[in-house]
Amino acid sequence: TQIASPDDGLAEPVGLGFLPDGNRAVIANSNGAILTVDVRSGEKSSVTCSCNPTRLELMASLGVFRLTEAPAQPQYMFDGSSLQTFFVPAAPTNNIRRPRDAGRRPEE
Repeated sequence: TQIASPDDGLAEPVGLGFLPDGNRAVIANSNGAILTVDVRSGEKSSVTCSCNPTRLELMASLGVFRLTEAPAQPQYMFDGSSLQTFFVPAAPTNNIRRPRDAGRRPEE
């Protein structure tokens, strides 16, 4: 059974997942459209991300999906419970020193 089409703004889907209830599918499109579809009733809702999704990866927190790829870059996520996208800044990677490293030189 087809649950969505290009008429729903899905010309280039990059991923499909399901929310924890198992009744709603989430489809991410490369143009930023994130569509949720109730697979029983056919009801659809859509939000737009200010990003260009490259994936739809389920995270450890139920119903939250990562939309972008590079872990060292800023990330965009979709929260299926609120049907909203949100931005997660990249963690700094240069010269990070943990408290236990305080007495060490960088080359150690």
